[in-house]
Amino acid sequence: MAIIKDVGMVLREYPAGESNKRLVLLTQKHGKITAFARGSRRAQSKLATSLFSYNEFVIFDGGGFLSLNHVETIRIFGEITTDYDKFCIGCCFLEMADKMVLATMDTSEILRILLNAFAEMERGRHTPKLIFAVFAIKAMQAEGMAPLMDGNRAQSGESTLRLTEEAARAFT
Repeated sequence: MAIIKDVGMVLREYPAGESNKRLVLLTQKHGKITAFARGSRRAQSKLATSLFSYNEFVIFDGGGFLSLNHVETIRIFGEITTDYDKFCIGCCFLEMADKMVLATMDTSEILRILLNAFAEMERGRHTPKLIFAVFAIKAMQAEGMAPLMDGNRAQSGESTLRLTEEAARAFT
């Protein structure tokens, strides 16, 4: 039995019972984990979380059963929830991160890319579609699937993707 203290984001949340939630968390040091937040659906809960926020989590590990004990919000990306296009694309970011990352993987790079994507959407310097394209490419590169980026056709006749240097720098 141990206490886990880590930073990360909520990728998914499911109702569990009358007042609990089951959360899928993307954490910096412990990867993707599933934890239960007892009483988090109550109005005055100290375990309230949101999908578009960067948090510090304190989790109790009871021998394979993880229970969220404390959440402290570091940054909320609230601008994303006020714009429908940004909200939909932000949900796609979370879905992609959830599907790409396995429980035992190192997630620090994909978490960094995810946070940069949300920050870039809040800044509003680029369209959400362009941010999505850059996020998808950076996420694939982080997982070892690097697409061709030179703008020329590959020798096999496959088309390649061309990005502006400015858009590619948005996530570094």
